[in-house]
Amino acid sequence: MATFEPSSSIAPASVPNPEAAELSSTADGLAASAVTSWSGRLAELAQLASALPEAGHEEDEMAQSVHFHLDAIESILRDPRPALSREVAKCRPSGVARGRSAVEEMSRVSSPPPLRAPDQHCDESLVENGFAKTKMLAQLSTLLTEVNDLHIQLGNRRREASEICDLYEERCRGLQRTVAELELEVVELKSDLVEDAVELEGIQGTILGLQAWIDGLQSEQVVLRRQRYLAQHKARQKQWRGGQRNKSSDELASDAQIDDVLEGLGAWMRGLRDVQEEFQCRARARRTRREQRQKTLAQEIPRLMDKTDGDADTDAGLWSRAFPLQRV
Repeated sequence: MATFEPSSSIAPASVPNPEAAELSSTADGLAASAVTSWSGRLAELAQLASALPEAGHEEDEMAQSVHFHLDAIESILRDPRPALSREVAKCRPSGVARGRSAVEEMSRVSSPPPLRAPDQHCDESLVENGFAKTKMLAQLSTLLTEVNDLHIQLGNRRREASEICDLYEERCRGLQRTVAELELEVVELKSDLVEDAVELEGIQGTILGLQAWIDGLQSEQVVLRRQRYLAQHKARQKQWRGGQRNKSSDELASDAQIDDVLEGLGAWMRGLRDVQEEFQCRARARRTRREQRQKTLAQEIPRLMDKTDGDADTDAGLWSRAFPLQRV
């Protein structure tokens, strides 16, 4: 096994750099290897290893470093062609320096790093992770609070929407009742119009009948007047009895017809008065019903308007409370 002399470029032990101290210890080991054979060193290392206590999980990195060096020693000792390996090492340019730098690099890489640096790094990582977790938990708590607030607001909006729906349904029912009453009034007015039309037709028929009867009487009077004129002309030659003139049969018939006309006119006038009274009673009843209905509607409409305004204000208040202008 080739031995290496310590290089003068190694930093002194007084330098506080841990890498420089590590290189110094490696150089001291190389100087000691020039005095003691490698087999003796291996024996000393074996005794030292047997004297050490069992390593715990805290010394895993040191154990890995020791196993790494032992693997390198085994690969050298179990090399089936050591001569060829030495020739290859000799043929390398600046082999001593390369070998020394390789050993130093291997020792630097395989040697366990200082204990404080990993602890500090772990502490910093733990602190950073803890801070990140704390920040994340705070954000999640804030998000949960906002979600709960949103859930409460949605529940309030749902209840207020149901209240608004109930108010509008009640208003629609009131409007339906009002429309039904108005439809009933329209039906009654139509029936009144039909009755008025029937009464008007009856009165018109009575008047037309009276007119026809009067026309018939007038025509009969014309005929009777002609007959009476002829009879009077023939009876002028007759003498008066006792200085007085007796009534002829034509005059008696004329008086009877006048009595019939007067009696018929009286009966017709009584019937007409009865029809007029009935018509007036029906008109008064319709007018009374219409006035009562209008009075009821006049009392109902302001109440509905006040309720509508109150419901509108309530709805506006509900909507303003249910949908505030805020960003969740």
